[in-house]
Amino acid sequence: MMKFKSLACAALILGFCVDTFAAVENVSVGIYDLPPHMIIAKDNTPHGAVPEFFQKYVFKDPSLSVRWNPAQFSRIMVDLENGRLDMAVLVAKNSDRERKFIFSNTPLYKTRSGIVVKKNGKLQKIESIHSLNGLQLGHDLGSIVPTYFKNSGVQFQFVSGEDYFSRTLSLLRSGRIDGFFVPTWSHGAYQLKKSKLSSEFSILEIPSGALDLYVVFGKKTDAKVIQTVNVALKNHHQKYLKILSQVEE
Repeated sequence: MMKFKSLACAALILGFCVDTFAAVENVSVGIYDLPPHMIIAKDNTPHGAVPEFFQKYVFKDPSLSVRWNPAQFSRIMVDLENGRLDMAVLVAKNSDRERKFIFSNTPLYKTRSGIVVKKNGKLQKIESIHSLNGLQLGHDLGSIVPTYFKNSGVQFQFVSGEDYFSRTLSLLRSGRIDGFFVPTWSHGAYQLKKSKLSSEFSILEIPSGALDLYVVFGKKTDAKVIQTVNVALKNHHQKYLKILSQVEE
């Protein structure tokens, strides 16, 4: 009888462990290189403010396990739409994306946008968006073109690849483009500082308001995951800014 009770108890414990393990949900998160927010190391390990924030305030829930999926931004958007990812981070809204995805209730980060220019170039100040009429600007392929550029007379030259930032700067340096549009100001400033190019290039702010960057989910993403992220953003949004300021130092 004692042996039977021991076996029954062991089975009960094993069953509990299996149920607990089964309850853990793997969340696939697309992450792209956007220092200091997201930094992809050579071994594809993600660092920066975004991974730190999510590990501390979202994936601390033992029922959620994160799987980071580093890729180029355009690839992440395709995989998210096709259900191969559950979510992506720091994505701006436009009407096309709102049809395809579910956006978090509140943005994770609000950013100024700017244009990287040569310090000795012809563009030294942006009075209004119409000051850019006739200019050609480099831009990351797959990234958003804000609506304020409509009817501005700006032409974009899109650059793709992991080294798009340095390649676009080369285009600017050679005079093949007039400037380099950076939707996220902190990213442009960080890259110039890290590359020790602040003496050659500067960033001019675009006077068209801030750009909200959200967490975005696929249409088939589990509602629990979406709710968990929304609660974390509501309760800990300001802590992201503190984490980011520490990474930028």
